[in-house]
Amino acid sequence: MANDVFGEVQEPLLVEEFIEGREFSIGLLADELLPFDEKVFKAKEAFQYQTVKLKGRALGEMKYVCPAENVDKETGERINEYALRAFHATGCRDLARADFKLGEDGELYFLEINSPPNIVGGSFRFAAEVAGYTFEEMIAKIVNSALKRYSK
Repeated sequence: MANDVFGEVQEPLLVEEFIEGREFSIGLLADELLPFDEKVFKAKEAFQYQTVKLKGRALGEMKYVCPAENVDKETGERINEYALRAFHATGCRDLARADFKLGEDGELYFLEINSPPNIVGGSFRFAAEVAGYTFEEMIAKIVNSALKRYSK
């Protein structure tokens, strides 16, 4: 398949529009929504988004703010509602994390869902700690959720 911009395309290609705005993540731990966080980039011009390649390097340039600050009640409710819809629509259970962008136009855009998310050092673990869970309690809640489902 020929393409004027990329030349010969060997594999499928996904191209997405970049959305300028604030980035939020929210986790689902068993049957509970965790507090949502915001990824705040120290140098906006250096890191406006995370990629797999930049993820390790960007950690020094980015921090998780949890719970997210300066978010109006309506936006917070939409993040919670859209996250629950995404979790249910994709069949996620026990643990997952949904990522959103709040565009400069005020629209909330669903980016992706991660199941399972990073529970060792990512925003999911941070949000669980903010919600009052130790690492051991978080793991126990995940395991008990699965056991409850499979013991029926």
